[in-house]
This record gives sequence, C-alpha cells and structure tokens, in this order.
Amino acid sequence: MRYVGNQPFKCLRRWLGLRFTLLFANGGAHTPEHYSRADAIQLLTRQQHDEALTAGIESTRLFHLPHGVDCTHFARPAAHGRDAARVARGIPTNAWVVLGVSALAMSEKRADWLVREVERLGMEDAFLLLAGQEGPETGALRRLAADLLPGRHAFTTVAPDQVRDLYWLADVAALPSLREGFGLAAIEAAAAGLPVLVHDSAHF
Repeated sequence: MRYVGNQPFKCLRRWLGLRFTLLFANGGAHTPEHYSRADAIQLLTRQQHDEALTAGIESTRLFHLPHGVDCTHFARPAAHGRDAARVARGIPTNAWVVLGVSALAMSEKRADWLVREVERLGMEDAFLLLAGQEGPETGALRRLAADLLPGRHAFTTVAPDQVRDLYWLADVAALPSLREGFGLAAIEAAAAGLPVLVHDSAHF
C-alpha cells in the first residue's frame, strides 16, 4: 500500500483507535515539503510561515512560535576581563576579533567564506575565532584557515553555557549562512552587545 502525505498516521489512528496530534517542531532550515505528514507545524520565523502558506498548506495547521532566548544571560558584565579571556584562548589582546558561532562546516554554514572575507580585509590585527561542533568538513576548513590566516585564527568547541564568554571577547559576530532554521547565534550575539553581520534576506 502506498501512503501519501500524513495518511499513514491517519490510518494508524483509525486502526488503533488512538487520539493524538502529530506536531512538527524542528529547528532546522526546513521547507514546506517536510510538513505534509504533520497535523500541526511550529514555524520559527515569519518567512517560513509565509513559505508554507504559498505552498498551499492550510493556515490552521501553522503556528509561528520562535525560540525563546534569555537575553540577560548574554549581557556583558561591566567588570568582564576581556583581555584575560583572550589570553586564555591564545588571542592577542589588541586584535580585532571576528567571531563565527555555528557548526564548523562549509556547505551550509559557509565558514570557509568567513575565512576568505577576513583574509580579504587586509588587516594584520584581524583575528578569526570559529566556534562550534566539528564535522566531516572541519579538516578542510582548518587547512584553509591555516593557509589564508596563519597565526590569526583559532577553532574551539565549548559547552553551551560557555558560549557567552566567546561573545564577550569578540568585537563583531558574523553568521555567513544564506539560510537558517532560526539563527540563534545572531540573537545571542546581539544580546551580548556585538554588531552582527548576516545575509541580506527576509529571514534575517
């Protein structure tokens, strides 16, 4: 038997006499074709909501509900020792630090683009700090950074409650991806008082 859309779940409810609602809730950059099997869909951004409507998904199934962010958690304390935090991570205290927080990947997060752009600045005091989880593309990304930014870059992976320390030691944050499910790093960086560079799109 071939099932279409959310038919398997409707059949399961009917056969077993169950009563449940299937909710799609995912932080990824999904598109409307992923929503067909769900009864209700949580959308993190207005752009996603509009895309779903344009694709013909019933408005009664759509709920625009962004992630909640405790911005006070990222507010930089007045007495924060930025120089000491930089020294602890091997970053010169007089550097202009560009921070990228995302998966250490190139295909979707475009961290390689950020490496190239920092190199193109031609600023000897520009330092790139890339923070996130490693993956299959991280090795190639490390080699690119070593070639273009020798001695002016660092990679790190920290626990979630330590990410704010990275925002506090940076001068500017950049999120070079063209599409995000939400873009939490941009919200966090702004809450920490950083200028934030993002793609010029309806989402951001």
